[in-house]
Amino acid sequence: MEKSAIQILFSQLEIWSEKPAIIVGDKCLKFGQLLSMAHDLVHLFEKEGIEPGQTLIIDGDYSAETIALFIAAALHNLVLVPLLPSELNSDKIEQLGPHYKVNQKGEISKHITNNRAALLPEQKHFPKLIIFTSGSTGKPKGVIHNLNALIEAHLTGKSRNLSIVLFLLFDHIGGINTMLKALCGGLCMVVAQTKSTDELIDLMHRHQVNILPTTPSFIGLLLLNNNFNQSYLPKLKLISYGTEPMPPVILQKLKNRLPHVKISQTYGTTETGILPVKSNFSQGTALHFDSRKFDYKIIDNLLYIRSKTQAIGKLGSNETTENQWIATGDRVERAADGMFKILGNERAIINVGGQKVSAIEVESVILQLETIADCVVYAEKNALLGEIVACKVVLKKGNTQDQNTLKKALKRHCIKHLEAHKIPVKIIIVDSLATSDRFKKLR
Repeated sequence: MEKSAIQILFSQLEIWSEKPAIIVGDKCLKFGQLLSMAHDLVHLFEKEGIEPGQTLIIDGDYSAETIALFIAAALHNLVLVPLLPSELNSDKIEQLGPHYKVNQKGEISKHITNNRAALLPEQKHFPKLIIFTSGSTGKPKGVIHNLNALIEAHLTGKSRNLSIVLFLLFDHIGGINTMLKALCGGLCMVVAQTKSTDELIDLMHRHQVNILPTTPSFIGLLLLNNNFNQSYLPKLKLISYGTEPMPPVILQKLKNRLPHVKISQTYGTTETGILPVKSNFSQGTALHFDSRKFDYKIIDNLLYIRSKTQAIGKLGSNETTENQWIATGDRVERAADGMFKILGNERAIINVGGQKVSAIEVESVILQLETIADCVVYAEKNALLGEIVACKVVLKKGNTQDQNTLKKALKRHCIKHLEAHKIPVKIIIVDSLATSDRFKKLR
């Protein structure tokens, strides 16, 4: 009988049993220890009467225990639902129907809810992963993935002696992708227990981290830290970013600060999974879509995807989304050499009297000013035009100009570089910018 992707991964990790697998604080575990924990957990599931196809919430953040639980649940063909303790709310729980919950201590509890969630047929034959959307436009929706398909996308059989920070969230598709990439490549996972820039940079320095997956918004914060440089992080080889568009000015600042580091852009959504795209710094923020690896089409400048890693369904629906076109909601434009630029989600485009404005374009112009450390551009309701362009800006430390002078200079700069309808009507100077729990700017 042909092995499944999770079984192949387990066999690979057995071969790499003496390699360091995960570092949490000052404690380091090898892959062999991680697999032993996973093996014991499979026996625990059987003892507790948890059968293949049943739903299991993993309650916790990244740790050796939660990753072992993830592997064990996949081996036992369960429906995995990783959730941070802060996300154990009724909106998500009620969608799941009857389920088990396990915490980092291995304590299992059974839960009965009023809603019998409609999962897809033949659910016992392979492990599934449920990831919830952010809920930025309403109630979070549970998206169902074939976990074997997500694992298979990373299987190479090759081990690399590199370390990677687990920074993106345990219950987010980007965070899951990071973990699977590490497991399938034999990388040592360094857990970021806090999300402050100071502590993350010190963690990377202390453990000589090679790979940092993060977001453009968090890169903007890292650039404000003087220790985010080549001499303090000499082993850093790769920074990958995704989840939101990157302002070209921030990308250039990053390259200037860390010229020895490769910078790679990723792309994907909760529904599509993370896709095998290619980026080239010389092409700025443009991406190359490989039609041999996934299908794409563009209708009215909106991107549609069909891939092997896409969701197979949604909670509450018996309809499959496997092999169906997924509407990403992202607006794109063609760049040079057949590449594409992601302008941002259609919901984030500002509509000024019927004219479309990309917040990223306006932010990139504002960030050209030497006095500005960071900014966020957003829509504000207007009775006459529907929406107007507004912005919040953070000034660089040591700035001595008064606010009125700064606002006038910003306006003059925008008038010089932007069309009239794209110029911010409202400018607010703030001490810091708010970000979501997924490290994206709140607009």
